[in-house]
Amino acid sequence: MTEVELQHLLAYWQPRLRLADWAVTVQLVTTREIGDHTINGTCDPLLQQKVARIQILRPEDHPDNSFLPYDAERSLVHELLHCWAVPFEPENQQSLAYTSLEQMLNALARALVELKRQGGQP
Repeated sequence: MTEVELQHLLAYWQPRLRLADWAVTVQLVTTREIGDHTINGTCDPLLQQKVARIQILRPEDHPDNSFLPYDAERSLVHELLHCWAVPFEPENQQSLAYTSLEQMLNALARALVELKRQGGQP
């Protein structure tokens, strides 16, 4: 995955997820920059301004012993979906509500990316 490929994916997904009116920036980052070795991406959205900064883990920083294979596209879609979820995100990231929200975003991202890859148009 390169920065250029990531920008192309953003250009593909942003309008399909009805986020074309958002100013979204995305970049590949190291584990140190992302600040957590257990995640593949982050989204810092500002709902009132419809602005978001998304960071996606670089492929070379993805652990070889991870349960899931590296998939920058799925991570990007998951992080973009956070823009819609902002009003529903609990403050406590250790709560069942937060875990449930993350599971929902993971399932949606996986389904949308699989649909695209099978030739469907999400």
